[in-house]
Amino acid sequence: MDCFFRSTRITASPSVTSKFMGCGDFAKGFARVRCDKCSHEYLLAFSCKGRLFCPSCHQKKVQVFGAMLAESIVAAVPHQHFTFTIPKMLRPYFRFHRGLLKQLCRIAHQCVSDFLRDAFGDAGGVGTTVHDGVPAIVMAIHTFGEYLDFHPHLHALVADGLFDREGKFHVMRDGELTQEQRGTTDALCAGNHTALEQLFRARVIALLVEARLLPLDRARMLRGWVHSGFNVHQSRRIAAHECQDIERLAQYIVRNPFSVTKMQVNRSGDSILYRSGINPKIKRNLIDLKTARAGGLARINFCRGPIELILCA
Repeated sequence: MDCFFRSTRITASPSVTSKFMGCGDFAKGFARVRCDKCSHEYLLAFSCKGRLFCPSCHQKKVQVFGAMLAESIVAAVPHQHFTFTIPKMLRPYFRFHRGLLKQLCRIAHQCVSDFLRDAFGDAGGVGTTVHDGVPAIVMAIHTFGEYLDFHPHLHALVADGLFDREGKFHVMRDGELTQEQRGTTDALCAGNHTALEQLFRARVIALLVEARLLPLDRARMLRGWVHSGFNVHQSRRIAAHECQDIERLAQYIVRNPFSVTKMQVNRSGDSILYRSGINPKIKRNLIDLKTARAGGLARINFCRGPIELILCA
């Protein structure tokens, strides 16, 4: 495992990082904003407009996307949040063959669709009209993790049911069942997401084998492992009236890789300390794995040459 937590270098554009370092700096330029009615005025520093890199500039896009999704796109039906993760062993294939990320998204979409249709069919007569129903899914590809390493995974905001051909929504029944009645349908629709995980694992392995990237012996090994590293996490059901939760989730799936709260500029101004969180599973963080020190500080150096984000002490 240690080899996956060593120094990770991510190449970034020098122009992007240079603008980011000057974002909000009055020395780099500012505008004077004045109200004609009350004559109140203030100075506003120029931003770098570095979306997907600068947390401050990207936040506007995050808020606009969340509001648009909650108010104009998402139907007033229950939803769930799915997270699809692949094992570390397979991540280099997606790093050096970026076209596979689109295929990964397609596979996850098809797996959720098949899972929902099978769930309706096995739940005991929910309705034969939705066996070929249409799911409603908003999916985002993330290639970053807690430590800014390459960690491809998918976030999906999924309507908890299917739309039939007439546009009528058929919701999963676990919310309608009593605690005593949840032995079958609830286990299928919520707890039995291991079936979805197995389906996702089988199709991703098949994709890499067909692309002649994954050796057959390694594919057989992954299929035989009980804990293969594939994971599908399913959140609680978000009710139709919980609009704020839907908006927050929409903002989360398009969030910026960097977090301002985890950054600290050093006194010289030429580097930034990025504080990572403690891994909940191993009770350590990236720096602890390498230096056995607490605190979780990862140094990010911004230089004028080839820009690299160096995640090591």
